[in-house]
Amino acid sequence: MNNQLNISAERTISLGAIKAVGTSNLKDDWFSIVVGAPQEPDPLLSCVFKTEFFTHLTNALRGQMNLKIGDVYVSPALLSNKLKNIHHANL
Repeated sequence: MNNQLNISAERTISLGAIKAVGTSNLKDDWFSIVVGAPQEPDPLLSCVFKTEFFTHLTNALRGQMNLKIGDVYVSPALLSNKLKNIHHANL
């Protein structure tokens, strides 16, 4: 709209609710925020500045961020309700 940045949020998460961040060791832009709320799945996000986001989040959490890195990290809560299958292919 009129060349202005428009930010909207489908869901907001307080910093104190973040238990961990899960990501793969691949050169992709995807990661999950592990909240552990039983009524909602953990959000899966895409960010082209993933490393920078993790740095800023670590600073905001005063160094208390639990970063889980694996070949393909999928939080068990991601698979509940909305999201049943995640397929990852190296292209």
